[in-house]
Amino acid sequence: MKYFFISVIICFSATYSQAQYWAGARGAALGDASVAMNDVNAVFSNPAGTANLTQFSGVIYADRRFGSNAFNIFSAAACLPTKSGTWGVKLKYQGFSELNEQQVGLTYSRKIFSNFSIGAGFASRFVHAATYPNRAAFTFEIGAQAQIFKSLRLGVFTYNPVQIKRDGNADLPSILKVGLTYSPSDKVNINAEIEKDVVYKASYKGGVEYKLLPKLWLRAGYRYNPAIYSFGVGYQIKDRLFMDILAANHEKLGFIPGFSLSFK
Repeated sequence: MKYFFISVIICFSATYSQAQYWAGARGAALGDASVAMNDVNAVFSNPAGTANLTQFSGVIYADRRFGSNAFNIFSAAACLPTKSGTWGVKLKYQGFSELNEQQVGLTYSRKIFSNFSIGAGFASRFVHAATYPNRAAFTFEIGAQAQIFKSLRLGVFTYNPVQIKRDGNADLPSILKVGLTYSPSDKVNINAEIEKDVVYKASYKGGVEYKLLPKLWLRAGYRYNPAIYSFGVGYQIKDRLFMDILAANHEKLGFIPGFSLSFK
């Protein structure tokens, strides 16, 4: 049993570090190519994308990875625009009672120019494992977005850029992401992104979003290294209430269903 528990911890850490910034079901359905997104979901992937919000917004997200309770993820976030910028808070939980990780983050973003915004955040992470010492870490994140053309937006984001470590000298992931969102019409968004962790090889991501009906979106995406195929549907329930559904498949670990509800 002890060796099984250790193997779960190793798998938990590896899978989490390679897919930890899913921006709700919408971003995940686009292959996690979400660094240039600019709605409330951006609070997870690049806080600079929340600078365009004009009203209080929130999102809740859950997925069940690989058919195991050990990898369940639950997250929630809220953003409040003010005259001085947009403030956000985000919460994330993964795992089960004997092995879990919790994250709490505070973010701030604002427009510097009409076509350029910046964002930053403070992040805390806590790991609880039965019979092992609890671990904690505190770090920060920085992002920016630039509207290059009316139809093209660039996003840049880095998490833990100075490679802060957890208690016990274990590494936190240090990640850099660069991506584009191209919108040739008001019905189509095409996303592309490169993500580099200092430990792993670069991941390449892409996704397409199509507005099939006034209140219905279809999405598809792919992430390479690890290979994850993803699909999704978005539906506008009311004026500011949206539902997003995710269906993804990891090349080795299996199926990932997910669900988001957002108010924006």
